[in-house]
Amino acid sequence: MEFYKKHILKKSLGISLCIFCWITAAIQFIYSLNNNNTQMVNAFFETANVQQLNINQTTKEIKLPSVTSSQAEASDSIITCLKKYDKNINLVSSSNTGNYYDYYFYSPLLNKHYGINPLFQGSNIHIAITDTPVRIYIGIPYIDYDF
Repeated sequence: MEFYKKHILKKSLGISLCIFCWITAAIQFIYSLNNNNTQMVNAFFETANVQQLNINQTTKEIKLPSVTSSQAEASDSIITCLKKYDKNINLVSSSNTGNYYDYYFYSPLLNKHYGINPLFQGSNIHIAITDTPVRIYIGIPYIDYDF
C-alpha cells in the first residue's frame, strides 16, 4: 500500500507539472497574439510615406520612399522619422559589425504609453541598416531576425 501511494503521488506531481507548463505556454501564446509591437512600429512611421514588410512579431523591414544609396543617408532618414514620433528619443549606442550598423534607442514614450521597458543595455528600439544593398530593419524592443 505504501508503494502504491508513492507511485500515485509521483504521477500526480508529474501530471500537475505538465498541466502547469501547458497553461503557461497557452498564456504566452495568447499574449503574443495581443502584443502590439507591430502597431507601435506603424505609429513611428504613420506620418512618413514608407513601406513596411512584416518579418515577425517584433521585426519589420522599412523601405523609404526615396532610394537611399548609403547607410548614413538611411540612418539620418530613420532618425528623423523617430524624432517626429518621440522628440525625447535617445541614442543609447551604435556599432558597426562589418556589413551592417546597429543602433539602439530609448523612447520614453514607448515606455510610458505602451509599457515597453528598456532591455538590459537601456534600449527599447533596435535598428539595423545593412550595407549592400541598403536595407533597414526595426525591432521593438529588439530585432529578432538574421539578415
